[in-house]
Amino acid sequence: MKKIIFVLLICLTFTSCAPSPVEIQKAITETQTAMPTPTKFSDEYIESQLYTSDFYHVDELGLEPGPIINSSTDVYWFRSISTFESAFGLYLGSNKIDGNITVFLFKTTGDASSAMSITKNNVKELAYIYPGNAPNIIGDDSIFFTDTKDKYLARPFVVFQTCRVIISINALADPTVIFDYSKRMEKRIRPISCN
Repeated sequence: MKKIIFVLLICLTFTSCAPSPVEIQKAITETQTAMPTPTKFSDEYIESQLYTSDFYHVDELGLEPGPIINSSTDVYWFRSISTFESAFGLYLGSNKIDGNITVFLFKTTGDASSAMSITKNNVKELAYIYPGNAPNIIGDDSIFFTDTKDKYLARPFVVFQTCRVIISINALADPTVIFDYSKRMEKRIRPISCN
C-alpha cells in the first residue's frame, strides 16, 4: 500500500509540473514573434547594389572596372530575351574589348529561368561549349562557352542564373579564372537576388 501511495505521489508531482496547453501555445506565439522574418529586397535596392563597380571585385580578374552603362540585348544569345526588368553592364578595363559583365534583373525567378533556357538554346547554335557543362554548376543554372566554335581563338563566357538575376561574364583571361570568378560572384549575388 505504501508503494502505491508513493507512486501516486510521484505521478501527481510530475503531472502538476507540466505546462497547460494555454501556456504551451503562449510560448509558441512568443517564439514566433521573436523570430526574424526574411528580408524582401526591392528591385531598386537590388539595382543599387549591382549598379556599383565595387560589388564586382573585378580586380580578381586582374582588370580595372570601367563604366557601368545601361545594357541591351545586342549579344546574339540574349536577343530573344524581353522579360527583364532592367539590364546593365560593367565594362572591364579601359574599353569593352577587355571584357564585360552584363546583368539582367527579372521580376520573378520563373522569368529568369525561362530566359536562361532561351539563352542556352541560342548559345548551342554558335558557340563551343566547354566539356563538363551541367546545370547548377554555378547558381541555379549555368553555361560555360566561347563566343565561336573555335575554343582557341575566342574569349570564354560564363552565363549563370541565380534566382531573379542572370549574369554574363567574359574577359580576356584564362577560362579557369573566369569560371572561378563566376562562382565567387554567384555567392555575392545570391543573398540579394533570392528573396
